[in-house]
Amino acid sequence: MASELGLERLQRWMQSVVVHPGPIEQALGSPEADALVPAPRVSEVILPSKTLSSAERVEIYHGMYPLRMEEALG
Repeated sequence: MASELGLERLQRWMQSVVVHPGPIEQALGSPEADALVPAPRVSEVILPSKTLSSAERVEIYHGMYPLRMEEALG
């Protein structure tokens, strides 16, 4: 699926998930994100690692975004 998406669409999906204010489950299932990559297919775009699921890997970026924005504004 990742190769089917194209870079621009993948970037829009990642941005919609990372900047979403709710928990990662809500971010992955948000209408904007779901229109680009349906939540059940996230593992086709972001591969799991030996220790983290696909959602957990994206959650790292999702959790760091507010901290980076706070730092940038400081």
